Amino acid sequence: MLIDWFTVGAQALNFIILVWLLKRFLYKPILNAIDAREEYTAKVLAEAAKTQQDADAAKTHWQTQNTEIETERNKLLADARTAAEQEKQNLLTQARSAADKLSAQRQTALVAEQQSLQANLTQYARTEVFAIANKALHDLANSSLEAAMFEGFKIQLAKLADSEQQTLAKALKDTQQQALIRSQFPLNETQQQQLRDQINTQLSIATTLQFETQPTASTGIALIAGDQKLAWTIDNYLLNFEQGVQDLLTQKLVSIKDDTVATDHDASAQASKDAS
Repeated sequence: MLIDWFTVGAQALNFIILVWLLKRFLYKPILNAIDAREEYTAKVLAEAAKTQQDADAAKTHWQTQNTEIETERNKLLADARTAAEQEKQNLLTQARSAADKLSAQRQTALVAEQQSLQANLTQYARTEVFAIANKALHDLANSSLEAAMFEGFKIQLAKLADSEQQTLAKALKDTQQQALIRSQFPLNETQQQQLRDQINTQLSIATTLQFETQPTASTGIALIAGDQKLAWTIDNYLLNFEQGVQDLLTQKLVSIKDDTVATDHDASAQASKDAS
């Protein structure tokens, strides 16, 4: 078989032209398109990576901010709790202080009222009793009353305790002046001798007595020896009466004070409870 080199050459030329045409008009645009696609894809991926990086950075930023906000929130809550607790304690302290102050004021007022009441009652009692006593003595002043006062003095002398008798005996011995018997009414010789005998016998001493009548003195009889005095007068009744009134007032005021303290304690407790 003979080879037609012209045909072969023409076909080879056609092939080369075809290849050049394909490369020039088909393959190169495809490569350019592929390159462009790859470049675009790389650009998109880079932008996506940058976007992801920005997103991660933003996420980290917001997480940091959230952490800071949470920390600040916890701090504010802690400060608020501390301030509230401090304010609570301040209110409790103020409530207790107010309750204590009120209690002190009430006790001071109670003491003042007690003193005023005691003074008024004592003065009233003295005035009334003296008025009654003076009227009674004025109406009953006679030998029977004087004899009763004399006998009452002897009885009080006989009732002296041993220690009181020793003190009185020592005063009678140590005094540089005569012991004095003072009475509002005069004592007769028999009464004077009875007192000498009773005192010397009861106190186991030998002493002389000076008798003195003092009409302005309180109704009754008094033995005075140095700084010692034994008296049986209307003042004794008044003193006993005054002491009885004082004891009654003390008991009543102690009861009122206890009630006041209990009330103040309840008020203080309620104030503390309200403050809580």
